[in-house]
Amino acid sequence: MKITARTLDSGAIRYQLDLGSVGGRRRRLLYETESEAKAAARRAAALRSRGRLAPPEPRAPTLKTAAERLVASVAARGRAPLTVDSLRARLGFLCRVLGISLRIDAVQGEELARLLASISHPVTRHNAYVALRQLFRFAEAQEWITRNPLRRIPAPTLPRVMPPIWTPDEVGRVLTAADARIIPYLAISLLAGLRPGEVAQLDWVDVDLAEGLILVQADTSKVRRSRFVEVCPRLAGLLEPLAAGSGPVCPPLVTLQRLRSRAVQGIGYSQDVMRHTFATLHLAAYRAPGRTALEMGTSEGMLMRHYRGLIKPDAARDYFGEGKRGPPPG
Repeated sequence: MKITARTLDSGAIRYQLDLGSVGGRRRRLLYETESEAKAAARRAAALRSRGRLAPPEPRAPTLKTAAERLVASVAARGRAPLTVDSLRARLGFLCRVLGISLRIDAVQGEELARLLASISHPVTRHNAYVALRQLFRFAEAQEWITRNPLRRIPAPTLPRVMPPIWTPDEVGRVLTAADARIIPYLAISLLAGLRPGEVAQLDWVDVDLAEGLILVQADTSKVRRSRFVEVCPRLAGLLEPLAAGSGPVCPPLVTLQRLRSRAVQGIGYSQDVMRHTFATLHLAAYRAPGRTALEMGTSEGMLMRHYRGLIKPDAARDYFGEGKRGPPPG
């Protein structure tokens, strides 16, 4: 048996007791002090001399339990329900592939590399890496592991492609085909840039058409910060005939999904296509990244990396009902 001082990534020093092979598996335990490690070594030696050394109780949980505790921690910090649900779903899939009963301190880097390489879609592979990184950093902080198996695996690169958007003509076709019950949802998504989860939880009391503002409450925002979003002329015209004093802006989820499927028939749809459309056109219309980022509740850096589409400013301003700019004065 061997005792080794180890420095964790957090800077804390722990003492590792290597018991060698126990029950067919190599056993290592961490202790806060060297005296605790030595005492454990003496107890193990005594048991071994009598042929009674049993596998010690594992200090690290299984992958399934570790993932559940991480998700609970993220939820307790007040992150948006959609963020929590997304993390839970990704970790659930990854843990099932690796083996839910596998202890988190037994995961090897080679296993993670093979798992990531097996995911063909670059965005899905990147999201899986981010979820695993979050899980193993959490495990380090809990001192379940002394070595992060993901540390030597580089993050997957994402292809530099513009996100899909709808053209102004396609937006017009969708709004024309839509049932009146989902026009507020579509219009706010396309002309105010709210995230799908933010629109789904929006109440009419937070839509002030007189002031031309929509209030996104902190408890419905992905980043847990409140913000005001401007109501452009075209959006105001679409909302005024349908606005109510209070109550949810969106119909129930099942109704929303059914009516949305009808409205977008024949047009490519993805979850964030409407937000991407808003971002690209708003940035082209006003040429003010800070303003667009503020409206969307995101960072200017993120905006400039993803939404610099080739849209003419006059066409973009017309999309929001602002009208074309005249010739410069003079």
